[in-house]
Amino acid sequence: MNTVVQLEDVDVYYGNLQALSNITLNIEALDFLGIIGPNGGGKSTLLKLIAGLVKPSSGKAWVLGSPPCHTPGKIGYVPQRFNLNREFPFSVVETILTGRLTKNNLFLHRYTDKDILAVDEIMRTLGIYDLKDRQIGQLSGGQMQRALIARALVMEPEILLLDEPTACLDAGSKSQIYSILKDLNQYMTIIMVSHDMGVISSYVKSLACLNMDIFYHGVPELTDTLLGQVYGCPVELIAHGVPHRVLPHHPEEPNA
Repeated sequence: MNTVVQLEDVDVYYGNLQALSNITLNIEALDFLGIIGPNGGGKSTLLKLIAGLVKPSSGKAWVLGSPPCHTPGKIGYVPQRFNLNREFPFSVVETILTGRLTKNNLFLHRYTDKDILAVDEIMRTLGIYDLKDRQIGQLSGGQMQRALIARALVMEPEILLLDEPTACLDAGSKSQIYSILKDLNQYMTIIMVSHDMGVISSYVKSLACLNMDIFYHGVPELTDTLLGQVYGCPVELIAHGVPHRVLPHHPEEPNA
């Protein structure tokens, strides 16, 4: 297998605040890696590091054989929070077309027939072609997420990064998104942050447990012991497809 992401002893700081500590991680081509861990554990920072949006404070990082910031057009990124003004009068197709923009053609760019064709194909693949002329703010949560994934895919990336792609979606919309990702994984590497424990066992090929440092990287088999190490408190796996429940220790309260 070809290694597409290599991180070696990577630390990341935001000022004096450490977000990642001593991260060493290899990701192979066509892997579907799920990343879990507590809020504030550095999951989003890890994705931004791979995308070239954050630089390592120390250590070495390579993506597709180059520093992450030297891989334009090869990495698609769907952030957890996308700053999109739902009142802005952009249609779905116009929003997805912006994924064809780069730093070199950001201003005064005229979309080509090739751009239009690429967007049409992606919208058909993701089942949103019939929504192409709808104003972006009129989409449901699941439709919006597919549009944002389409925007990331239209640049034809080799690696797709997703930060909580199904947060706040209903079960049906989640299943649709994960089914799409599984199909995409046949020809691209996918790295996904998720709190949905059911997804980890059903869709991903490998798992990374992160809480500033990597606690585990391997097959997606979760145990109570492993989750307790990652989250720093007892975690109960309730059932397949049902979000986990964190059970912190509480001090005894005196009787009233």
